[in-house]
Amino acid sequence: MERRHQFYQQYPEHSHIFFEAMIAMPKELEADIAPQKAIFLDLNEQVCQKLISESKLKEHIDEKRAMAYLRLIQDMFRSYYLTVSSDSSLPDLVSGYERQLSQVLDMMIYGILEEDSSKKGEK
Repeated sequence: MERRHQFYQQYPEHSHIFFEAMIAMPKELEADIAPQKAIFLDLNEQVCQKLISESKLKEHIDEKRAMAYLRLIQDMFRSYYLTVSSDSSLPDLVSGYERQLSQVLDMMIYGILEEDSSKKGEK
């Protein structure tokens, strides 16, 4: 995600390429892009797995359930965002998606992790 943000900042005129290829992929390019998309999705999975393994999950949530939840939320957000934003221009779609995804990820992660009692007063 950090690399994506750096790319968008360095090359704002090309930011739509990643968005289109990964989020709103044209049907005619699906087969060509599938191998690269699989690499990206695997990396995303690894990042989520690392976060989960380094964190304390709520008592009733195991790692497998947490990973399924993260995948579901990401897929739902992507579908929802593309549906409600279908009238937006591509640059607006890209910047709005990145901004809102960051907020959703924050809520998504801290909605499944055990709250550290020593940090409760910091919120």
